Amino acid sequence: MTITISIDGEDNEAIAALIYEYYRKQGYKVRLCRRPDHKPIHEIKRFYNLCNHEIALLHALDQSLTTYKMMGWSEYDIVVWQGSIIGDYVELVDKNTPRLFVKQINRFTPKMDYYYYIKPATISLTNNLLDEFKNLIVLNGEDDINTLYKTIINHLNKTYPHCKWCNNIYKKNNANQKYCSKTCSKLSREKQNRDNRNKFYKKYKNVLSPHEKNTLGSNALLKEHAHDNFNIEHNVIKREKHRLQLD
Repeated sequence: MTITISIDGEDNEAIAALIYEYYRKQGYKVRLCRRPDHKPIHEIKRFYNLCNHEIALLHALDQSLTTYKMMGWSEYDIVVWQGSIIGDYVELVDKNTPRLFVKQINRFTPKMDYYYYIKPATISLTNNLLDEFKNLIVLNGEDDINTLYKTIINHLNKTYPHCKWCNNIYKKNNANQKYCSKTCSKLSREKQNRDNRNKFYKKYKNVLSPHEKNTLGSNALLKEHAHDNFNIEHNVIKREKHRLQLD
């Protein structure tokens, strides 16, 4: 499943770009979503003088369109958003806009796995302003960009499990999941089978005859039950002792 995060607040564009580049170079399939992500909505913001609550409404629409209308969204390992409902929420409540308005227009927008809000020094988060948001991490905007970027990377690497094959972080579908994809699970299983065959070969390489070394399973001539004919059983035992080099 795709991990979705948003970077909001101070220097959110620069930090989101650093996170995108980090995971892209690590081999992840990453998408960077800028607000707004759709050209028509970007043009409305550009050519019209909008109020803050109208901008928040456009942002909610843009996020829904980007998530629900985009084909192949599940192909990405990580989706990084520049901005989120958190920034709109802080901005509007600071302008005495009712909190309920922001919550209602975002009622059906897809929720992020984690919201990272870089708190500017000029904003005071009083009266438990953001306590109602789940999976929200508030960071100090006075820290430098590299420190904030590394803090977010470390948090994600500690929060999510790592694939037992490729070591990539991933979001679990079930409690017993150990690999990030079916491909990694298949590759790991194939390696285990190779290791088991090699282990068996090393253990019995001095026992197996040359024409038996490439076969699997037991090559013993003796069976669980003795043959009814004593002479046949005697010959089988002699051949088995010869095969094991015991005679």
